[in-house]
Amino acid sequence: MPRPAQSWLPAVYCRVCGRSDWAALSPEADPQKLETSPLRIWQAAIGRDKRRLRYFISATQAEARDVLAALTDAGPR
Repeated sequence: MPRPAQSWLPAVYCRVCGRSDWAALSPEADPQKLETSPLRIWQAAIGRDKRRLRYFISATQAEARDVLAALTDAGPR
Protein backbone atom coordinates (compact mmCIF):
# COMPACT_ATOMS: atom_id res chain seq x y z
CA MET A 1 0.00 0.00 0.00
CA PRO A 2 1.45 3.41 -0.93
CA ARG A 3 2.18 5.96 1.76
CA PRO A 4 -0.31 8.85 1.92
CA ALA A 5 2.20 11.25 0.33
CA GLN A 6 2.44 8.89 -2.65
CA SER A 7 -1.32 8.56 -3.21
CA TRP A 8 -2.97 10.00 -6.30
CA LEU A 9 -6.56 11.11 -5.90
CA PRO A 10 -9.02 12.19 -8.61
CA ALA A 11 -9.29 15.95 -9.01
CA VAL A 12 -12.62 17.71 -8.45
CA TYR A 13 -13.76 21.19 -9.45
CA CYS A 14 -16.44 23.35 -7.80
CA ARG A 15 -18.51 25.29 -10.33
CA VAL A 16 -19.79 27.58 -7.58
CA CYS A 17 -16.52 28.84 -6.07
CA GLY A 18 -14.13 27.95 -8.92
CA ARG A 19 -11.71 26.06 -6.70
CA SER A 20 -10.42 22.55 -7.25
CA ASP A 21 -8.93 19.83 -5.07
CA TRP A 22 -9.38 16.09 -4.48
CA ALA A 23 -11.97 13.34 -3.93
CA ALA A 24 -11.93 10.19 -1.81
CA LEU A 25 -14.41 7.46 -0.92
CA SER A 26 -15.72 6.87 2.60
CA PRO A 27 -16.30 3.17 3.32
CA GLU A 28 -19.53 2.22 5.09
CA ALA A 29 -17.76 0.03 7.68
CA ASP A 30 -15.45 2.80 8.93
CA PRO A 31 -16.29 6.28 7.55
CA GLN A 32 -13.13 7.74 9.10
CA LYS A 33 -10.88 5.50 6.99
CA LEU A 34 -10.92 6.82 3.43
CA GLU A 35 -10.60 4.70 0.30
CA THR A 36 -8.04 6.31 -2.01
CA SER A 37 -8.18 3.98 -5.01
CA PRO A 38 -8.84 6.23 -8.04
CA LEU A 39 -10.71 3.40 -9.79
CA ARG A 40 -13.05 2.81 -6.82
CA ILE A 41 -13.65 6.57 -6.48
CA TRP A 42 -14.47 6.88 -10.19
CA GLN A 43 -16.79 3.83 -10.05
CA ALA A 44 -18.63 5.34 -7.07
CA ALA A 45 -19.00 8.67 -8.90
CA ILE A 46 -20.81 7.06 -11.82
CA GLY A 47 -22.58 4.36 -9.81
CA ARG A 48 -24.89 4.13 -6.84
CA ASP A 49 -22.26 4.95 -4.19
CA LYS A 50 -22.24 8.73 -4.82
CA ARG A 51 -23.33 9.33 -1.22
CA ARG A 52 -20.00 7.89 -0.04
CA LEU A 53 -17.85 10.35 -2.00
CA ARG A 54 -15.99 12.98 -0.01
CA TYR A 55 -14.68 16.12 -1.67
CA PHE A 56 -11.72 17.92 -0.14
CA ILE A 57 -11.60 21.54 -1.22
CA SER A 58 -9.32 23.79 0.81
CA ALA A 59 -10.94 26.66 2.63
CA THR A 60 -9.66 30.19 2.07
CA GLN A 61 -7.95 31.92 4.99
CA ALA A 62 -11.10 33.98 5.60
CA GLU A 63 -13.36 30.88 5.59
CA ALA A 64 -11.06 29.05 7.97
CA ARG A 65 -10.93 32.06 10.31
CA ASP A 66 -14.75 32.43 10.28
CA VAL A 67 -15.33 28.74 11.03
CA LEU A 68 -12.78 28.77 13.83
CA ALA A 69 -14.40 31.87 15.31
CA ALA A 70 -17.85 30.23 15.12
CA LEU A 71 -16.58 27.04 16.76
CA THR A 72 -14.92 28.92 19.59
CA ASP A 73 -17.81 31.41 20.03
CA ALA A 74 -15.42 34.27 19.34
CA GLY A 75 -17.69 35.68 16.67
CA PRO A 76 -16.58 37.22 13.36
CA ARG A 77 -13.73 39.72 13.37
